[in-house]
Amino acid sequence: MTSAIFELRYAGQEIVDALTLALERDVADNSLHREIVRRYFDDAFEDCVKAKHDAIDAVLDFVTIRFHKIETELGLEGVTKYFPDLIEQTSKIAGIQDLIAESRGDRHGSRDDLYDQIERSGVMIF
Repeated sequence: MTSAIFELRYAGQEIVDALTLALERDVADNSLHREIVRRYFDDAFEDCVKAKHDAIDAVLDFVTIRFHKIETELGLEGVTKYFPDLIEQTSKIAGIQDLIAESRGDRHGSRDDLYDQIERSGVMIF
């Protein structure tokens, strides 16, 4: 989660920079200053998107490690006693891992769309 927190911190700094410029300069009548403020907000938005990606990655890592630890300690039978839908959840996890792997290969294309698909697929149900 640390990387997601850092991205949000960067976004906050971009917003502070935009507001500082907007308060100190004439952005209404100065197109250059207005453009700089817009760029700060665009960068802040991008940092928030990166934070969301990092948070999804962290949640998936946590769940994967936790399931593995529990299965190691209890065995498959013990885990299915407490998590009867383990196979279904494991399948979802594998599908999400595939989407994340796909997103790594397409850094400039459909990465955001893939993470939106992961979010809609139920990664947050864990």
